[in-house]
Amino acid sequence: MNWMSKRVRIRSSSKLHRRRAAIVAFAALLLLSVGGLWAYFTDSQSVSNAFTVVKYLKISIEEPAWDTTDTDGDGIPDASQNVTPTKEVAKDPQIKNESDTAVWMIAQVKVPYVTVATATDEGARQEEAPQQLFEWVLEEGWIEPEEPQLVDDGAAMLHTYLATQPVGVHKSTPPLFTKVRLINLIEGSFSGPCSIDITGCAIQAAGFETPEAAWSAYQTQNA
Repeated sequence: MNWMSKRVRIRSSSKLHRRRAAIVAFAALLLLSVGGLWAYFTDSQSVSNAFTVVKYLKISIEEPAWDTTDTDGDGIPDASQNVTPTKEVAKDPQIKNESDTAVWMIAQVKVPYVTVATATDEGARQEEAPQQLFEWVLEEGWIEPEEPQLVDDGAAMLHTYLATQPVGVHKSTPPLFTKVRLINLIEGSFSGPCSIDITGCAIQAAGFETPEAAWSAYQTQNA
């Protein structure tokens, strides 16, 4: 009786071990299956971003108030022909951004620089002295960051002006000035043809916080 009971208990223990082994094996198989399922929970993504690069900058100088009427066809507008001392002539140069990106604008004005005798507004005669022939008042939206420079072997004075704000796509700067005035020359001290030459320059706005920084970079690149 005791032997039978002991044998039964041994057989029962053996069955229990087999069941546990089966459970463990099933659990391992289940883990492997789940692990396999998790292996499929992956993702990837790529994005292709299209860009266009600005080919070049393009600007143009406009003067809406400049009267180009030339009655005698000599190539000199009537408004600027035979100008007398202190006469004012409408002239409002501004620079248009024809590019597809914002830019900083620079304008350079070259004016004749000659030795002449002049008079004050009250008529008092002044001694002959080198000076520029025309005067103007710089409009808001522009600054002159440096002293004007003598060029052309001292025959002209060059002014450099910077627009204080970037100019947007297809937008224009404010006018540099709205009129120019011939200085009060003493009769006979100067006569003949002369010109005021205006050059516009541009550099991309991106990368420059101030007009001075943009102008410095422009000079370096075009040295």
